[in-house]
This record gives sequence, C-alpha cells and structure tokens, in this order.
Amino acid sequence: MAMAALRVANGFLFFHLAFWLRTEKAGTAWFALALAVGSVSTLAANSVAGFVRRLMREHVVLEVSLVVVALVGLASAYIGSITAGIVLTGVIYAVGALGKLAFDSVLQSRAPDANRSRAFARYETRNQLAQVAGGFVAVGLTPSGPVGFAMIGAIGLVAAVYYAVRY
Repeated sequence: MAMAALRVANGFLFFHLAFWLRTEKAGTAWFALALAVGSVSTLAANSVAGFVRRLMREHVVLEVSLVVVALVGLASAYIGSITAGIVLTGVIYAVGALGKLAFDSVLQSRAPDANRSRAFARYETRNQLAQVAGGFVAVGLTPSGPVGFAMIGAIGLVAAVYYAVRY
C-alpha cells in the first residue's frame, strides 16, 4: 500500500507538471529542470539509503516517506509556485527511491524463498500500474498547479494514516 501510494504520487506529479507547465512561460524548460531535480534527488536518495537504513527500520522509512509527501505536497499547494512544484518533484523522487529500497527489503525478508521471484514480480507490476493510474488521473483532471499539489498531499496523508494504523 505504501509503495503503491508513492508510485501514484510519482505518476500523478509527472503528468501534472507536464500539463500544467505547458501553459506557463518557458514551461518546457521548467519541466526539464523538474526532471533533472528528480533524477538528482533519486541518485542522492540511493546514495544515502544505507545510512538511512541504519537509522530506522524499513516500515519507519515507508511511513516517514508518506508523511513527507503529505507535508511537502500540502506546503507546495499553499505556496503554489513553479518552484514549489520543482521542490515537490525532488522530494517525491527521493522518497520514492528510499521507499522502493525499503519495500524491496521487507519483501525480500518476508517472502518464502520458493515464491520470492513471483512476489517481486507481482508487487512490481502492481506498483507500476499504480504509477500509470496516477498519471491517468492527472491527465483526466488536469488540475491547476496548487490543486494538483494538494491532491498529492492528500494522497500522502491518507496513505500515511492508513499505513500507521495498519502497521
């Protein structure tokens, strides 16, 4: 659930920014900058993942990732600027990378050896479909920048509460 929510937020944000920024001045350049920030933040998150893992358990990493998505999404909605959207992109990509590593670790430790490959394939397929669903919602609704950021914050908030209650 947690990883699927992070992937929904990622897919939604990608297409939300693409459609929102196309109407802004220098929108293509802003979108390219957002993708660059997302790529660099993914690299940085993967680089510090071992350190983060020593600080907290995998379930805590997933919960913190969802809370960060909620807080930064709602803060970006309040600010409502292109820069806030670019910062949100960096955060979404970073916590998505950390969340994926944490999720894979949980799955690897809990899946029986005989079913591990099948479990990885099933969950990765589900997570990719969640990312596509997030993109479809963004394309179908095409909300304004701040409204889309608020939707991402809501995704993070609902998923964080659900995950906290469940685990």
